[in-house]
This record gives sequence, C-alpha cells and structure tokens, in this order.
Amino acid sequence: MNWELTIDSIQNGSCILFLGLEVFTNAEGQRLEDRLLEYLKVNNDPQVRYYDDGLFFFKDPTRHTSTAYNIRKFFEQENLIEAKAIFD
Repeated sequence: MNWELTIDSIQNGSCILFLGLEVFTNAEGQRLEDRLLEYLKVNNDPQVRYYDDGLFFFKDPTRHTSTAYNIRKFFEQENLIEAKAIFD
C-alpha cells in the first residue's frame, strides 16, 4: 500500500478511505457489523441473505426498502463512541 499516495489523495479530496466494520469494535468485543445484523434480525429471514463480504440479497423487493430504512435507523440511534475516537 502506498500510504503517501493514499493520504495525499484523501487530503486533496480525490478519494475516500473506507474502513472495515471491524475497526468499530466496542469494549465488549462486539463488531459493528455483528451489532447491525443483530438489530436487523436477518440471520433467520428467508427473504434476506447476508454474505460475509457485507452484501445483502433480497428475494422480496419490499424487504430491501425496509432493511435500508432499518440500517439508517440503526446508525441514527447507535452511539458510535469507537468511531468518534478514531475520527478525532
């Protein structure tokens, strides 16, 4: 990884750095991804398939809409202390 190029690209606004969800592990050792999946309750939902790479597959299009809404709701209410510390 060329860190100088990456940092320069971020500073001049030509790219965005995406961090993996595991970077937001809380003090209890729970990853953000696991907390989100628990909140969404999609693990046993036959209409929604979640893959390890973070992608969802929806058999029912209405589940896509409701899941997207619930993801937004999760991030609005979730207190991401871990993220604040990293971004500060």
